[in-house]
Amino acid sequence: MTTPNYETWLTKQQAADKLGVTTKTVEAFAAKKLLRAVAGYRRLSGGPRVTIFDPDQVENLAHRRGGTLPPASPDAPAPPVEVVPAPVKSVAKISHPAAAPSTRTLIEALAAAIGENSGKKGSYQTSQVALIDKLYLTIPEAARLSGFTETRIRRLCQQGSLKAVKDGGWKIRRASLMEFEL
Repeated sequence: MTTPNYETWLTKQQAADKLGVTTKTVEAFAAKKLLRAVAGYRRLSGGPRVTIFDPDQVENLAHRRGGTLPPASPDAPAPPVEVVPAPVKSVAKISHPAAAPSTRTLIEALAAAIGENSGKKGSYQTSQVALIDKLYLTIPEAARLSGFTETRIRRLCQQGSLKAVKDGGWKIRRASLMEFEL
């Protein structure tokens, strides 16, 4: 393997200018092994020791990143620019969220309808809404919300048919109670 001609290699600032980034970014590229660097090189013409970078790798990285090109002369014509139209995406028409009723409004309407049908409109309505908002329910709360007896709820928990946690008493997930089918 032949040793490369380090005299043609780029300094950190030259590599940064060619890539269109800062010198710290060039250091990061070298740390990630995206650029081959030689630290502590001293040019034949003298001067301080510097880190130099492989010009071929800098050029390849600039090409991959779409980096900046060296400034053109003011007399040079501008390169042609190709305009590519963006793809058209079809969008389904969705009603505005403010037009739809909130979940809370729907729950209150449902609780009101249940309360009217059972003849218990007063405290039943507010307690029913409170139960719908809870994440975990006790056996009496689950029985009141589902219409099952407490004994049936307890047996379903013991059998594992209804997902629940035993924590000083059964705690039933409201979501699993709503999904439960007879």
